[in-house]
Amino acid sequence: MKTVYSPQLDRELVHQLYLKAKAQQVPMTVLTRDLLREALELPRPGEPPRVRRRQRRPRKAHPSARQVDAVLEEAIKASHLLDELTNAFALLLQACCGLRENKPLGRKKVLSLP
Repeated sequence: MKTVYSPQLDRELVHQLYLKAKAQQVPMTVLTRDLLREALELPRPGEPPRVRRRQRRPRKAHPSARQVDAVLEEAIKASHLLDELTNAFALLLQACCGLRENKPLGRKKVLSLP
């Protein structure tokens, strides 16, 4: 079995740990253990274990009935306007180019050359 050793911590890091432990008046081992527990999100002795909750996606805002009605009303107005523009364009083509109208297919009017 091969033994693998971890490299030593940087002197600057150990020095910062020492200063922080001294400021908190705790041994460096206690400070290091607490920092590792925080980093790994482990509970401290005597604390109940933390339950990691899944983050929920923010709920999508659904439009109100009034908003839906307003959008539908605007769509209907746009549809009527499109019909009027189509008819006006057909009349313009008939007047300018002498095109005649064939059978209408629903909304669309079929124009052909004379």
